[in-house]
Amino acid sequence: RKDQRDFQHWAAQRVINATKAKLVEGSNILEITYTASRPQDAKAVAEVLQQGYLDTSVAMRREDAARQAAWFQDQAEQARVALNKAEDEKAQFERANGVMMQDDKQDIETARLQVLTMQGTQTAPIIPPAMQTSPTAIQLAELDAAIAQQSKILGPNNPELQALKERRKALAAIVEKDQAAQRAEIGALAQAANSGAAALQEAIEKQKNEVIKQSDKLERLKQLQAEVNLQGEQLEKATTAAAGYQEQAGVMNTGLSALGPATMPSNPSFPNMMLIV
Repeated sequence: RKDQRDFQHWAAQRVINATKAKLVEGSNILEITYTASRPQDAKAVAEVLQQGYLDTSVAMRREDAARQAAWFQDQAEQARVALNKAEDEKAQFERANGVMMQDDKQDIETARLQVLTMQGTQTAPIIPPAMQTSPTAIQLAELDAAIAQQSKILGPNNPELQALKERRKALAAIVEKDQAAQRAEIGALAQAANSGAAALQEAIEKQKNEVIKQSDKLERLKQLQAEVNLQGEQLEKATTAAAGYQEQAGVMNTGLSALGPATMPSNPSFPNMMLIV
């Protein structure tokens, strides 16, 4: 049967047939041997095979790292879209229902009840507090700074910038409500200072009723916040993994190295004159 292979495949098969590779027993050293009619040819081809193995190992590792980086980048983009969607849903719910989650992931109404309850357990005279900068007001200031910064980079119709502005509208409404509540609370506490513990207890009961009345809304808000937290964590993990694999894709070292140039045996593998005799 006539050989139909082209020269490259024919030559490659000859190299394959004359090549052997094995791990040296008890070590992590890979030994590559090549058999040729002349020792100089065997040495030259063995060194080419050695370098080819090192180059291929680097290329395969970089290719795999690049593939992993691309996959995690895609996951990060999906997580970013999901995070934006979750934040928009949460902002719309807050705006529609007049409730707000603080930085410590506690709703404002429950936090206000805790403050009133703690004041009710104190034996010292009740002193109405001054107006305080609420966590939501701090968030609003930080959001204003973020919008100002992003406005320098993004266009006015950019979806991310528009989302930040929508978030600010909701936050501003909550801040206004919170400040009004603080004023009302200060007024209530001032009245309590005059009328004694009974007035404070009344304020506590009123706030309890407010929390109970909004319990369904607050529970839904917690669920929305949990979704925001989850998507944020997914985005952070995917972004970190993508950056790590991108770094690996640029590394030229696989941890492999040649122990030295190929060596020629002192005696040929065939014919073995001692065995023939």
